[in-house]
Amino acid sequence: MTKRITLFAAFFFLITNISLQSQIAIYPTATFIDPRSRTGSMDVANTSNEMREIKIKLRFGYHTYDSLGNPIMEYADSLAAKEYSLKPYLKVFPSKLMIPPKEQATIRFMVRGLPQGGDKFYWTRIIASSVPEVPQIDTVGEGKVAAQIIIQTDMIGLVGMLKGKNTADLDYDLADVFTDTTKLILLMKQTKTGNSPFWGIMYTKIYDSSDELVAEAGQGLAVYFSCLQRLAFDRDKFKPGKYTAKITINNSREEIPEEYLPEPANKFKEFEFEVK
Repeated sequence: MTKRITLFAAFFFLITNISLQSQIAIYPTATFIDPRSRTGSMDVANTSNEMREIKIKLRFGYHTYDSLGNPIMEYADSLAAKEYSLKPYLKVFPSKLMIPPKEQATIRFMVRGLPQGGDKFYWTRIIASSVPEVPQIDTVGEGKVAAQIIIQTDMIGLVGMLKGKNTADLDYDLADVFTDTTKLILLMKQTKTGNSPFWGIMYTKIYDSSDELVAEAGQGLAVYFSCLQRLAFDRDKFKPGKYTAKITINNSREEIPEEYLPEPANKFKEFEFEVK
């Protein structure tokens, strides 16, 4: 069953800067299964002006970083999949649906058969693939041959379930400092421990040798495994000299359900570095 796109969903499209050219959208982009009922849901919206066929697929993967701290998606980690994948235990219905233009439909999730031992966070990526409704070949017209280019649109979200209590923690250190043509890069070594991803917020303030604030930034964190992460700042703000980076991390995120978060905590560290 489909329904009109709600004002709330429309507001979501606005604040997340989703282009209508993306054809479809999903909300929320991360669904956290209720640990008691072991159920959840997600809305899929057709933002285009034509009927769209939506197919739902599941694939294990997680957000991480390459050796230079650039963000990537990792889908080939079979060891992590064996330990944390929710895919074998997650039922999705419906897995295929048709959505009229400017309407949305709800897909529902149910978790069954999780292993008895081991408290941890299980997850999978949900991929909503969309193609326009294709007319039957015999509707083109007698004696005519038509060629069509069908463009598939994919939207990727997260479905996860926490079994037990979240024990995630994160330690961090400055691994390297370097510059490229436009940016000063602080390469942070993130060491994640515990049974769940670390969700939180990192606040960075950089001061010069006169204790004047030169740059600052805040960003959300979703650290699934230990990694290197880059913090980039405009290079033209930094003259040669010594600097101090003051970095605070807390483990709270408004979009994460309270029962999925560990005990509230804040960490603060200072790192000195030099720009030549």
